[in-house]
Amino acid sequence: MTTNERRPSRRPVATWSVYVLAATLFSLIAIGAILAEGWASLGECR
Repeated sequence: MTTNERRPSRRPVATWSVYVLAATLFSLIAIGAILAEGWASLGECR
């Protein structure tokens, strides 16, 4: 019974981790794009 009880608990954690990884990657890309645009605007102003 222990193996049957552990298997269902792993799936939600795996899917949750995938969502967290996707959210972190998307946020990092968005922040990187915003910073890149900010540096570009600063370079143009100078």
